Amino acid sequence: MKKFLAILLVLTLALTGAALAEAAPEESGVVLYTSDLGYTIGLPDESWFNLNAETYAQYADDPAFSTIFSFLNISTENIDEVTASMDYFYTTDSGANINVQVLPAISDEDYEMTLSALQPMYEQMGATDYAEGQIAIGDWTYDGCECTVLGQWQTLLYLRTESATYILTFTQVDSQTIVDMLTPATFA
Repeated sequence: MKKFLAILLVLTLALTGAALAEAAPEESGVVLYTSDLGYTIGLPDESWFNLNAETYAQYADDPAFSTIFSFLNISTENIDEVTASMDYFYTTDSGANINVQVLPAISDEDYEMTLSALQPMYEQMGATDYAEGQIAIGDWTYDGCECTVLGQWQTLLYLRTESATYILTFTQVDSQTIVDMLTPATFA
C-alpha cells in the first residue's frame, strides 16, 4: 500500500507542479472523450477507440482483438448490451486497455466491503506486486489497487459520486499516463 501511494503521490506532484496547479488537457496531450455514461476522461492519443457496434465490426476479425472479444464473450448479437453500462477503450498501438464501468451509487458499507474484497480476489487470481491505497488526481479522490495479473500490470480505481459508482480498470497503462488521463476527468 505504501509503495502504491508513494508512486502515485510522486507522479501527481511531479505532473501538477509544486503549487498543485491542474494541468490543462492540451498540456498533457490527452484527447478528451465524453461518454454517454456521464463522465469525461482523457485518452492518451487518437489511436484509442471506444468499443461499440461500429468499432466491434471494424476489429472483430483482427487477431489482436478477436481473442480479447472472445474472452469477454462479446459478439455482434450482444455488443449493445455489453456496452450499456461500461466503456471499453483499446488502442491499436499496444496491448493496453481501459474499462470504465458505471454503476448506481452504493452505500458506505457496501463500498468498504467491495474495497476489502480486492486483495483476496486478486490473490485468488495469482496476482503479484499487490498494493492498495487512495490517490487524489485532478478534482477527484480514488480508492483502489495495482498489481500484476497474468503477466500484465493492472490498476483498478473506484470513485463514488452522489449519483454513481465508477470502476476504472487500466491494463498495461503506466502511472504517469493514468494521471494524465484523470487530471481533466469529470464525473456526474
